[in-house]
Amino acid sequence: MQQNRQVKPEDMIFLTNQGCEDTGQIDETRLTDLGLGYGEFDGAPYPLTDQESQFIGEDVVEIGGHLALTGYSVLIGNRKYLAPTIEIDYTADEDCPFSFNFDQAKEANERLRKTMERLAETTDGCFCWSAEPGIEFKEGDGKFVTEIFIPFEYAAKHAEDFEQWKAHLKDIGKVVLNQRAA
Repeated sequence: MQQNRQVKPEDMIFLTNQGCEDTGQIDETRLTDLGLGYGEFDGAPYPLTDQESQFIGEDVVEIGGHLALTGYSVLIGNRKYLAPTIEIDYTADEDCPFSFNFDQAKEANERLRKTMERLAETTDGCFCWSAEPGIEFKEGDGKFVTEIFIPFEYAAKHAEDFEQWKAHLKDIGKVVLNQRAA
């Protein structure tokens, strides 16, 4: 029986941002109370251990045909996750050759949901997806935002460092795309 692996935004606490910086949303006392470790960066507490922090970076990796930002990490319940994040941009500017219009972005976002479901199953993780834009700007521009949450334990089993982890993410993204096409 397949379990529902989709989580809501209110279920997560961001530990690091895309720049791998501590978001300040949780402190070392709370992590300790949850039985979780933490590290140190520039003499200050950091929400990830040294082992965990080796799997995040200010970079992108292709996952399932989309570029995912790799600096994010989150806490859901009492478990830490890597949080590769895919942003599908759209614009109302019909002359912009580098972005989708709203309908194209919405369609790409719909296709992405199945990919995220399969990635969550493959990695024993979960995901956050919405049919509505996550960010809307003036002039009709915006982004659909989807996060895949992968347990740090999964990463440690499949890679020894950030470069190996990115290669693994790209590989499992390809596998999931091939499953979706079948």
